[in-house]
Amino acid sequence: MTVKQPAFANPVARAHAEVGRAQAQPTEGWASLIWREPLVVATWRNTSTPLGILSVDAALKNRACNVLMFPAWSLEVGNNAESLASDIARHRSANPQHNIVLMASNQAEADALAKAGCNSAVINANAFINEQKYHPLPDVSPDYDAVYNARLDPIKRHELTIGIDRLA
Repeated sequence: MTVKQPAFANPVARAHAEVGRAQAQPTEGWASLIWREPLVVATWRNTSTPLGILSVDAALKNRACNVLMFPAWSLEVGNNAESLASDIARHRSANPQHNIVLMASNQAEADALAKAGCNSAVINANAFINEQKYHPLPDVSPDYDAVYNARLDPIKRHELTIGIDRLA
């Protein structure tokens, strides 16, 4: 029996479907369409898709696009920036029409990426939060100034919480 695959006008939706077929469980939230023309996508790296949506061979093949890529972990540690730069160079040799900009969490990451030969910008992933959906509740005063929700591991950069008086 042949199953007809859906036709997707949106390359991000097509890539999501392709990854869903290739994995036991589809990867959720790893790419978003930002703009159709010129094509701009945001993508997040993980172990099964080290270049995010670009890890899916047919996703954006032969299509000019701008890709905003968010790292899943710190690029300041070890040779993460060099390793990523190598992956990107390999991808761009086959796909020169892909403009890849890495979103660095801080200037040290941007410097490490620049040293490795990558285009980057210091923009936190939270810059793309939907402020209509996620906002402080009216008439509720906060109990804390910040919430730290990560394992106590050096790559999680918990030193950034120094100086926050009311931390949960």
